[in-house]
Amino acid sequence: MSKLNYAFIVLLIIIFPINIFASSELVLDGSDNSALNALPEVGGRFMDVQTFAYRVAAVNNWSLIISSSVTESTREIKGKSIREVLNNYFNDSEFSWCLSNKCLYIASKKDLSDFFEVLPILKKKLPQGKSGVFSGNFTYIELSLLCRFLKSISGVNILPVDDLLHSNIMMRAQNMEWKHLVAAIVCLNRYQLNITDYSVLIGPPPIY
Repeated sequence: MSKLNYAFIVLLIIIFPINIFASSELVLDGSDNSALNALPEVGGRFMDVQTFAYRVAAVNNWSLIISSSVTESTREIKGKSIREVLNNYFNDSEFSWCLSNKCLYIASKKDLSDFFEVLPILKKKLPQGKSGVFSGNFTYIELSLLCRFLKSISGVNILPVDDLLHSNIMMRAQNMEWKHLVAAIVCLNRYQLNITDYSVLIGPPPIY
């Protein structure tokens, strides 16, 4: 390589520096994620990602859906923004996160990507029911209790199978459409759905 070409490459790197920090964020078109550039007070220096995400969502009045497969251990909060902290939590891991329409989602990269792809289709497949939104703040809530809440809003008989009666969901909902919430919980936890005209049965993940 000539000295001229080498100097040109060095100049490009200086002018257009390469970001060596991998991002675990799933970015969707049209999302206003400017709030991710700040870092609110969350009341601690060391915490697990579930606690951090819940506190950040509460400060910003976001909804929050976290897959039960997310089990990151307690670690130091590193970063000057919400985006940097979340990326540091999940750097070199199978998990990803996304902020869309004021809802923070955390799940495996594949599940999160698949969720947004099938969301419009799944919402059409769910029974029509009554239109309605759900709000609730739960560090953990049993799936069976959440289904009862959603049934009262939608008029649709939403039930978990016996194996999932005591499964816990970590979530925070702020005026979330019930169909959207059902779809998120099912997809991000890899649950199975049995849908009829008037009912929704939620089953455990398939065994491969």
